[in-house]
Amino acid sequence: MAQIELRKPSPELHASFMQSTAEWNGVDQDGASVFFAEKYGWDLADRTDFEHWVQLLNDLAKPDFTPLPGFVSQSTLWVVENGEYLGAVSLRHELGNDYLLEVGGHIGYGIRPSARRRGLAKFALAGSLEQARALGLSKVLITCSDSNIGSARTIESSGEYSKKFALSARLGHALVRSIQFDVIGSICRLIRIRWSFICHKPSPRMLVAHCETGEA
Repeated sequence: MAQIELRKPSPELHASFMQSTAEWNGVDQDGASVFFAEKYGWDLADRTDFEHWVQLLNDLAKPDFTPLPGFVSQSTLWVVENGEYLGAVSLRHELGNDYLLEVGGHIGYGIRPSARRRGLAKFALAGSLEQARALGLSKVLITCSDSNIGSARTIESSGEYSKKFALSARLGHALVRSIQFDVIGSICRLIRIRWSFICHKPSPRMLVAHCETGEA
């Protein structure tokens, strides 16, 4: 029987993580925070470097750990099925720079190509929202490119929200939607939708979800 769980990063999953990396075929692995390895010059194919990277991911969740300048504390969980790495979700504890405030948001997540269309992204996002509530975050920002229809549906379906909207970009400005949820336990409830324009160079078309966390 398949056992799917969210767990802290572990060096024991090196082999399956590298198999996942091969499936991404050079595309950035959303939610995995591979950029930290690049920042430190670690080769994740090397077991020792991989262990250093895993340790850093776990250290970043600790309140007494200080990230490098330009980075923020975050909590990372891996989606694991019977000992196999399937994806990751990362929750940033704050939006400490303009990029995170406008584009990156609090939560990033990604599922390896061979494990998609199984509801795992929604499973990971729900776990990360629960983490946000436990940390006492009052609002959570989640974004995705308008072209990523699967991710947009995942964000929308994380609350009592199902109506579909078409997005459009005009003159370098991206039409975005801000969706605000109440989070009651692990249930997100839609309380507000707001449309606005943001400008980026280059300008991605973004879906932006604002989630309110806390008890009813």
